[in-house]
Amino acid sequence: MIFYSYGTGKGLKDTLSPFRECKVFGEPLNSPNADDFLGLAVLYPPTSTFDLSTIAKGREVAVHPLRAEDVKEGCYDIRWEWKRKRDGIIISTFHYRACRPAHSAFFAYSYIGWVDWEINENGDYEVIVSVTGADIFLAVTPFTITGIPKEEEPEAEPEEFMPFIVDYFLVLQDYFNRAATTVYDWFYPFNLLALPLDWAQYSFGQLAKYFSTFSLWIKGITEKVIDYLSPSDILNLLSPLTKWGVMAWEWIQNASQNIGSAIEEWWAERKQEIDSWREYFSEQFTELRTAWDYFWTVLFPQSVSFDALFEWWHSEIKELQGIIDSAFAIREKFWEGWLDWKDTIAEFFTDPLEWLQSHFVDWFLGKE
Repeated sequence: MIFYSYGTGKGLKDTLSPFRECKVFGEPLNSPNADDFLGLAVLYPPTSTFDLSTIAKGREVAVHPLRAEDVKEGCYDIRWEWKRKRDGIIISTFHYRACRPAHSAFFAYSYIGWVDWEINENGDYEVIVSVTGADIFLAVTPFTITGIPKEEEPEAEPEEFMPFIVDYFLVLQDYFNRAATTVYDWFYPFNLLALPLDWAQYSFGQLAKYFSTFSLWIKGITEKVIDYLSPSDILNLLSPLTKWGVMAWEWIQNASQNIGSAIEEWWAERKQEIDSWREYFSEQFTELRTAWDYFWTVLFPQSVSFDALFEWWHSEIKELQGIIDSAFAIREKFWEGWLDWKDTIAEFFTDPLEWLQSHFVDWFLGKE
């Protein structure tokens, strides 16, 4: 029958000479090593309570060995699960495989440290060790952690004033820059809005640049500044930097009036151009009318002979009359032929069989 022994402690000690020791509690992370032990290790010292007030964070805390004696021949898979009992979270795992002949022994171990992802608070924990393979075994070992100092929540630092101003001015610069870019594509006179918007984005960009450049300097002398400068003094110092932004904002507030003024100025300029166009076209129309009258009263009578036109017309009239007369002559011949055939066609459509029978003898034998 296999005999198992296990537990928690602060270190390990070899059971054979030279009786080496492997300290775990308070040692650097991943540094403990008992792989060169000649015999089966024992806990040294064993304990189930670990006071971490005597060590620093980032050190190893506890070790859990498993000894197996008089084992059966075969391979054994050993698994450790370190668990926080408060919420059942498994904070660390380790696996080891040992293959032994019959009636031999083996030992293996796992340890855990004080780090954020393993032990990080006071309270109850447990380590579960299981064996599968040539044999089946399961054991749970509880242990307690104390001495971890409660971390005091740092006092909330007031938000720095200068970065807030810089970010705010950059947001305003981006807003007015996008607005100016959009307005540039509008038709006149509404694209005049782009100018004050561009002034605004440039001004806020400069403000952000100035505040960013001097933010560290201002932060270092804030207390001294407060001693001899009042808020009104500070505003007076900043007023030259903000006047362009204020002017742009006032222009936007009075946008309707400004646009109306721009339209009136545009119409005043264009009205003069339109009046000059009207005068020009009036002159051109007068000249055209004079040229038109001159063509009909002077050039056309001189260029065209009305006697020749009348003579041509009379000749064309005679030719046209001949065409009409010939057409009527052809019509008279057709009419005479029609009169001859009219009665015969009427007889045919009245009684086609009778008409064919009456004319059959004449067509083939001739008239009587």
